[in-house]
Amino acid sequence: MKCFFHISFVPKDPVELLRRDAVAFEYLYVQETVKDNSLLFMPNVLKVYLENGQTKSFKFDNNTSIKDVISTLQEKLSIKSIEHFSLMLEHRAEGSASKLMLLHEQEMLAQCFFRISFVPKDPVELLRRDAVAFEYLYVQSCNDVVLERFGSELKYDTALRLAALQMYILTVNTKQSPKLTALQAKVHYLKYLSDLRLYGGRVFNHVINTKTSLVALLADFSHVNRIEMYAEDEKTVRVELHVLDVKV
Repeated sequence: MKCFFHISFVPKDPVELLRRDAVAFEYLYVQETVKDNSLLFMPNVLKVYLENGQTKSFKFDNNTSIKDVISTLQEKLSIKSIEHFSLMLEHRAEGSASKLMLLHEQEMLAQCFFRISFVPKDPVELLRRDAVAFEYLYVQSCNDVVLERFGSELKYDTALRLAALQMYILTVNTKQSPKLTALQAKVHYLKYLSDLRLYGGRVFNHVINTKTSLVALLADFSHVNRIEMYAEDEKTVRVELHVLDVKV
């Protein structure tokens, strides 16, 4: 039997609780954000998972859009370069790798992920503009490696280098006269990943076998001239890729 220290009588107005008892308010916040299942079944509640393991929950109505949620997250997380971020839905199928799907601004689901979907060309430039967004990109990239989202493209030697860099970053504060700072090591980590074609969505694949997630390359992002999307019906969207006339 497990016993939990729990705020069972939730106040009607959390702002009033904050005025009276900041500690109790903070405990209530943590209590509500760590629930794994309760919010999934509450009506009009959107649960957003952050890459650092935290979750944010939002009440919404028929007038609330994904764009509204992103704006709120931008303010709460003090992010300046919000143009790199989006909300994404993760689809898990037994026996195959998980898939992340970009959500339309008007779409609303029970749970989704707040991710950097539009990866900057140069992580150093992002670091100069927005240190918070840079740190988020690093944490997200580490998670993608651990969760094997790069599939077979992430080779053994690259995986070892990334693991060594991550261990170095975790222990750099204990070293005397380190060769690299933690920020420099994170930049190296992201630059190693940037060599992968799947990093940042630089390739367009056609899924040949849905059970094994076997794909065939349709086009490299550098060859794409224009992308057009057409709504076939409420559930289907047709995507047309216009590519440059190049020899491959």
